[in-house]
Formats: sequence, structure tokens, C-alpha cells
Amino acid sequence: SMANTSKSHYVGPNPRGAADRDTASAVMVLVGIFVFLRLWGRFKYSSPGDRSWPQFGESRFWILLSDLTLLLSFLSGLALTIIIDNAVAWGFGIHIKELSITQIHNVMEMFFMFQIFYKWTAGISKVASCFLFLAIATPHMTGFKTACYVLIVYQGLLSLCAAVATVFQCGLDIESNYISTNNQSHCFPKPPFWYAHGALTIVSSMCMVTLPIWLFAGITYKRKWSIAGVMTALAIAELILSCVRLKGLVETAHNLTDIPYSATTGLLISQLEVDFGIVAACIPTISKLLDEYMSRLFYCVTRRERPVKSDGYSKSTSRTPKSTIHLDNLSDQIQGSKYTQFGVEIDTASMESHGSQKKLANKGYVTSVTTSRAK
Repeated sequence: SMANTSKSHYVGPNPRGAADRDTASAVMVLVGIFVFLRLWGRFKYSSPGDRSWPQFGESRFWILLSDLTLLLSFLSGLALTIIIDNAVAWGFGIHIKELSITQIHNVMEMFFMFQIFYKWTAGISKVASCFLFLAIATPHMTGFKTACYVLIVYQGLLSLCAAVATVFQCGLDIESNYISTNNQSHCFPKPPFWYAHGALTIVSSMCMVTLPIWLFAGITYKRKWSIAGVMTALAIAELILSCVRLKGLVETAHNLTDIPYSATTGLLISQLEVDFGIVAACIPTISKLLDEYMSRLFYCVTRRERPVKSDGYSKSTSRTPKSTIHLDNLSDQIQGSKYTQFGVEIDTASMESHGSQKKLANKGYVTSVTTSRAK
């Protein structure tokens, strides 16, 4: 057979590559919908008084940071999908011996870029979730907040350092990262670096499994167990993918001479792992939106109000019925109307411990709520 000397995209059948590209693209569309719903929910539930710039440590401050890091991780995740699409066009998924030199160089360059973006994105979506946890946590949950701070710093540094280290694996000779015929003596070996990063990512994935349960066990919160359940399930899926990915890295490391063919599974798993992390950060807000629209649907069909489930209120941390107040019935002045800011309820028990009780009593809310509940 003639040697392939093509200077353009690979044209033959490429089922491995096509499976990667199609799956990554389809999942990315779903992720896009989740991110849009979360940001739209945030806009929908923010009150006009929230337009001022938030102070450090306020709930609104953490939510804003969570929005920004979520948007950043979504754009990075989108970049990963575009890189996969481009790599497949050049012949990613085909044995290296069937590709031309130009095609090999382009596939390897895409593979290199994917690693940089992956190492960055895998951590940033977890940071977005941690910021959201900080916004939801009550002031007295100091241990939980400290755990969030530690994970944010750990994951932030890991993402940044791993991405930068990937760029400079061969010092300033960036090209040697993806052109294997160049002198490789000044590059540090890739597999040990892959394993180290994979293992460190698994550590933070384990933390992400425990954090939602720890958070929601400590507060009164509507639909809290369904939210915690979904977030934990996504974190477990991410953890499993991290482990499968590590296994895939070992296989790729034993087949470094044919990366265009051997790395297809690893790349897709990395993309899905990132996607699950982004979706998890959207769940609390979307849960609120879903609840509202299910109520509307129920009303349209039956012309009756939907009965409110007491999920999450059952294990109230407060001694009085006050902790079951729906904060949408309270005025915007109290607690900066935390409820309406991001479509999640807040534990009013914590407000008592911070002197807001007098404010509530003065405005006659407590008595009215308590009497209305007594009826």
C-alpha cells in the first residue's frame, strides 16, 4: 500500500474517533442546557436590591464566585469538545501507521492541548461547587467551611500548576511535546506525571462525594436529600471515571507509540468526568426551578395547588416551627433575601443565632407565621 502523504484532514472511515466526537458533543449540549438553566435561575431569583456589589464572605459573594468559576469551567469544557472534534478530523482514532506526518503532528498537537485544558477544567468545576456550598452553609458550620476553603485552595493550585507543568513538560521547547521526532532529552517523562495528577484528582473527587452529605445533614433545607443525593451520585460517577481514567492512562502509557489509536477511551472519559463536575454545580438552582415548574404543571392539569412535601424540613435543627418559614414570604431586608438570590432556601435557625430574631419579631413575622402554622 502507498504511504499516506496527505496534508489535509483524514478522509477514511473512523468509527473510534466518530464515537468519541459524537458522545462528547451530545453530552456537551446537555451540559450547556444545565449551565444555562442555572444562570437563568440565578437571574430569575435575584431581587432588584441584589444588584449592588457583594461584600467578601456574604452569601452573594460566594454565589457570584461560583457563577464565574462555573462559566469558566463550561467554556473550558467546550474547548475540550472542540479539541476532540478537531483531533478526530485529523485522524484521532486511527492507527498511527495509517496517518500521514501532517496528520500525526496535528493529532498529537490536539492531544497535547486537550491535556492542558483537561487538567485545568477538572478542578475548576469542583471549585465552583465548593463556592456554592459556602453560600448555602450557615455561619456556625465552621468545620465545613474550613474544609471547603482547603479544597478550593488545593484544587485551584492543582489545576493551575498541572496545566502550567503540562505546557512546559519540555521546557521552553513547546513543540517537542507533540512532535516525537524532536529531541526529547530535555522533556520529563509523561506517564509518571499523568499518574500523579490522576491520583491527586481522585483525592479531590473523594472529597466531593462527602461534602454534599456533610452540608445538608447540618441544615434545614427544602428538597435537601434529593439535591444531596444527585450531587453525591454525580461525584461518585466522577470518582469512578477518575479511576477508570487512571486505568486507561496505564494502557496508553504502555502504548505510547500509537497514541492516536490508544488514547481515544482516555480522552472521552476525561471529557465526561469534566462534564459531570459542571452539571453537579448546577443542581441546587435547577432543583428549585424544576420544583416551581412541576407545581405549575400540576396546577394546569388538575387546577389544584400541589401539596408541599416536607422533605428536608422533617429533621429541623430548630426548636420552633420558625425554621420552616419559606423565605420568599419574608421581606427583602432580612438576611439580604438570601432565598431569592439563587433559588435555594436557607436555614432560618442560623438567623436566630445572629440576632435577626429581634428584627423578625419587631416586624411581626414570627407571630404571624407561628399563628398561621397553628391554624
